[in-house]
Amino acid sequence: FVISRNKILTNAHVVSDHTFVQVRKHGSPTKYKAKVEAVGHDCDLAILVINSKKFWEDMKPLDLGNVPSLYENVFVVGYPRGGDNISITKGVVYRVEVTNYAHSRAKLMTIQIDAAINPGNSGGPVFRENKVVGVAFQGLLSSENTGLLKKDDVLLSVDGSSIGNDATVNFRKKERINFNHLVSMKKPGEAVSLRVLREGKHHDFAIITKPVSSICFAYRNEEIV
Repeated sequence: FVISRNKILTNAHVVSDHTFVQVRKHGSPTKYKAKVEAVGHDCDLAILVINSKKFWEDMKPLDLGNVPSLYENVFVVGYPRGGDNISITKGVVYRVEVTNYAHSRAKLMTIQIDAAINPGNSGGPVFRENKVVGVAFQGLLSSENTGLLKKDDVLLSVDGSSIGNDATVNFRKKERINFNHLVSMKKPGEAVSLRVLREGKHHDFAIITKPVSSICFAYRNEEIV
């Protein structure tokens, strides 16, 4: 979908093996060559640019909104399983948490909804009140335990934020989210301070974040769409 400054946002897994990319507007048979300007495999997002003034005629960018709250209604827009007819499905937000992304195995925030998302929905916007609050990218999500600490360690804080015994931190209002969300908000090369209780003693660590170095295509129970 179109965002500001004449750019298109889609999923990284859509273009990860591309030789060339073509894009066409809804209701038009004309295809335009697109260039992959940037790819973020860890977050499964990519930006496309098209150097054609005709393509951008009468094209309006979509506005980006905030993370929706639990039980809010959202609408998924896309072209599931191909075809020329656009599909709009309604769903409800039932969970906001950190999970594994199937494309990269990175642990990042995911908004889980009960709307139907099928192959072909990839890169499609998810709307709430006419603003994009997410991008459809996978279904059948599963999660894994974090492997950051030793078996008997107790994580006390991340950058000064207190950690609950369920490895979560305050997110907003009465919501909590896995501490990995704090780590994911850091840029590569930034330091994350951890305080750990190990064998009855407090230990402070400064960990430098690094980008995901490999892409795993053994998706287990996840389904990239």
